[in-house]
Amino acid sequence: MIESNDDTRTKSGGVDVVHEVVKSVGSHNRYTTLALLAGALLIVWLSPGCASKTVDPLGSGEMLTRPQLLAKYEARQREIDRKREQIVNDANVMLSVLNDTTEDELAQFEISEADLDRQDEIKASVAEFAQGFAEVSGVPLAPVGVGLLAPLLLGVGADNLRKGRRIRELNGG
Repeated sequence: MIESNDDTRTKSGGVDVVHEVVKSVGSHNRYTTLALLAGALLIVWLSPGCASKTVDPLGSGEMLTRPQLLAKYEARQREIDRKREQIVNDANVMLSVLNDTTEDELAQFEISEADLDRQDEIKASVAEFAQGFAEVSGVPLAPVGVGLLAPLLLGVGADNLRKGRRIRELNGG
């Protein structure tokens, strides 16, 4: 009959195999067993089923594998490129509108400058006329006097013409 210690027997009287294995491993093959367990864990950790993961850099808190991270990076890069293209297109439209507006405004400045030139020409013509009038009449006048005398003479002449017409109308003629 096999001899056994009382602590290796179960309540039913059989030998406790697990206890015997633990006892053998614990006393004789401790480091070999630990090395085998570490190797098994290393194999499981390096196996394709246990891929390395990192936290999503965009802040979703999701854990990503390398292929997922690369796919997310490429999708984000496409999104950034689309936004960049939209911004450039919007800027081109705004520049086009600005250029059109600027051209219109500059054209208005040119029209206004031409109007000022026309007014200056009229002033020069009136001054020339008044100066010529002063020379013909033989009365030397200062520019202010010419400016006052010429319109006064024109006004007096126009009033005389109007009065003459009114008198002819009243006389029946």
